[in-house]
Amino acid sequence: MSKVSTRKLLRMIQKALYWIIPPVVLVYIFMKIDINSFIASIKNIELKYYLLALIIYPVFMIIGGFRWYYLKKRLVDSAIPFSFSLNNYWIGLSIGFLAPGSIGWDIYRIIAAARKYGKLVRNTFVAVIEKLSGLAACSMIIIVSFPFLDISSNEVINRIMVFSYIVFFGIAVFTLVAGLFSRRFQFITNIAKRAQRSLLDRLKNTRFKFSQYLIEETGGEQEVKYNLKRVIPGLPVILVSALAIQLVSSYAIFILIKALNYDLPYYIPMFITPVMFFIFLLPISFGTFGIREGAFIFFYGIFGMGQEAALLLSFLTLSGRLLNVIIGAIILQVTSVKKIIE
Repeated sequence: MSKVSTRKLLRMIQKALYWIIPPVVLVYIFMKIDINSFIASIKNIELKYYLLALIIYPVFMIIGGFRWYYLKKRLVDSAIPFSFSLNNYWIGLSIGFLAPGSIGWDIYRIIAAARKYGKLVRNTFVAVIEKLSGLAACSMIIIVSFPFLDISSNEVINRIMVFSYIVFFGIAVFTLVAGLFSRRFQFITNIAKRAQRSLLDRLKNTRFKFSQYLIEETGGEQEVKYNLKRVIPGLPVILVSALAIQLVSSYAIFILIKALNYDLPYYIPMFITPVMFFIFLLPISFGTFGIREGAFIFFYGIFGMGQEAALLLSFLTLSGRLLNVIIGAIILQVTSVKKIIE
């Protein structure tokens, strides 16, 4: 079998698993839980806490929109308005909701910003920096919250800690070296180009009418210097924004736990939320369905939450995310953003 045929076969298998895994996992979960207990948990939801959590969910979207706006101001165009960033940040979630690992969300935002303000490569670079800041923030929160857990004997938690230390210090060292020596060492530029090329390849496979513009923007004559010295002065703002997104998200889940009449301390969802971020980056299910429910049952089960309550908690958090998806869809319908991606 040729290399091309092998790649096609592997892609077919990947797509098949992508659509098969979520329903299989969900069926297995519902076979294992007590349905009567699950229904009783639904009936006992404290509505006031649930509604409070829903109010919190749009907050971290606003913070995320600000981070994207701040990065584009520094690296793309200082004239970009905050309203454009916030609207398209929300719309991107709505359009890319079912895409694996949030890649659809990133692709839409790159396309929208590049069509409006140009500089496709710089917009792609912004998306890479966003991902790195998110990974750094998640690893920091895991490291800080770990001493409060008092379950150091759990092997899975210990491995997560080791992974978080590797991610955090890896990103810190890379940022330091790239910021100080990006003009001297070619390998920094090569790493940046590989990360960017991966995203650009995905852009070419989107359904948006963007192909000709993409070819023009990524022609051989274009030269971009990856000098992170322009980013480093803004790192405190970028990192604080990434931390705020995770902390607000975990607080919303903390309120949802109260809605289920469970009394877990805040540092537990504060630890688990960034762990979920790492898991949901994996492109193994559409909209994280199936994987989300299994992860909630596993991790919250470690801290004493019953399977039925943990499953319901996963559905409640999903409803918060769907609220943001609906808001994004409404913004898409009432603005002229469609013209940007046609």
